[in-house]
Amino acid sequence: MINFVATPDNLTEEGKEQLEKSVQASMQSLMVLLITQNKTNFSARYGALTALNETFIKVSHIHKQKMKEGDQHRQKLRDLLIEQCVFDYRPTN
Repeated sequence: MINFVATPDNLTEEGKEQLEKSVQASMQSLMVLLITQNKTNFSARYGALTALNETFIKVSHIHKQKMKEGDQHRQKLRDLLIEQCVFDYRPTN
């Protein structure tokens, strides 16, 4: 079976398994719906939706990586904001 899920790192093994089962059930439901609606174009439509799903997974992964790269910068800005709000600190430069 095709792996449709890019599981988050913070899920337990049980959570990852449950997520995978849920996604597989959803994809099977989509398959039934597409077959029911139009049997002649089923494979092309299912393939296009599967490719779109893979694109969403890739874009989400790239976004997650970019957010992780910016964590240190956001932490510095947050610390500066806290200093300004709590201690009325203003940098001199």
